[in-house]
Amino acid sequence: MRGKVTINPDTTAPENEIAPQAHTHGVRPALTPLRGAEITDYKIISPTQYSLTYTHDGQEHKLNYGWGATEATKDTYTFEFIDPEGTTVQTYKRSDDTQKKIM
Repeated sequence: MRGKVTINPDTTAPENEIAPQAHTHGVRPALTPLRGAEITDYKIISPTQYSLTYTHDGQEHKLNYGWGATEATKDTYTFEFIDPEGTTVQTYKRSDDTQKKIM
């Protein structure tokens, strides 16, 4: 953290928060919430790769996601959606707090 921060006077311990809050922009557009989905597994594959398994409407789904591990690929993010219908892969590149779908 850098700069001057203070405790937000509108919150009390143990939920104290600092002000101002840090912010960022998502690397891809948000998807529609999955009402009734239940996370059944989560794995850290590597420091930059993760796998999330969940059930929705009685069917298993998996999301494998991560970003490049080298200096040249650190701004490239890949999302692999696996469901009973098949697999979809989306790749995004972050540049100056913007997002761009590249695949």
